[in-house]
Amino acid sequence: MPSLSPTMESGVIASWEKKEGDKFDGGDQLANVETDKAVVSFDATDSGYLAKILAPANGKQISVGTPIAVVVYSEKDVAAFTDFTLPSSDSAAAPAPTAAPT
Repeated sequence: MPSLSPTMESGVIASWEKKEGDKFDGGDQLANVETDKAVVSFDATDSGYLAKILAPANGKQISVGTPIAVVVYSEKDVAAFTDFTLPSSDSAAAPAPTAAPT
């Protein structure tokens, strides 16, 4: 989730204006984000393709810094993210198994 204001700590995706696979250019609106004070446009800063939406417009608060989408620069790379999901926080927090001494 991008920080769209100096005081923003979290936001809600109000709507996605692009669909997965869509091409966009710098300045194009990608989504509307509801902050604690207003609904703000989240605009692209560069050209690319929206490969995967990770945070649907479902009313859930998302902390600033949390990934909300995967963007690629080449249309041929979009398909590589069709089934992509973020690792769950449970698996990230679990320690890796260690080998038992023999």
